Amino acid sequence: GVGGGEGGGEGGGGEGGGEWFSDATVRAVVPSVHFASGGPWIGVVLDEPVGLHDGEVRGRRYFSCAPGHGLVVRASAVERLPERRRSLSEEAAADARAAWR
Repeated sequence: GVGGGEGGGEGGGGEGGGEWFSDATVRAVVPSVHFASGGPWIGVVLDEPVGLHDGEVRGRRYFSCAPGHGLVVRASAVERLPERRRSLSEEAAADARAAWR
């Protein structure tokens, strides 16, 4: 998951926010950014258009994604989540397909 709780600055999740996004893909590891101190930083692409940009922050491109799907956050705000289990309906559909083969 990706959290905005550490004050991600201009390209991140916001100052002091506690919002978490579980559907995201790491797109870039950035040692430093021009809009805030510290680091390293992670460029992430969110599955839903709830981000702040398309990978470009204040005229500097860190990665590319669809508009509104990008965030740049502190590495400490990123946590790898365990693989999701398929839903029961997906499992039932897979079983049904296998039964008809």
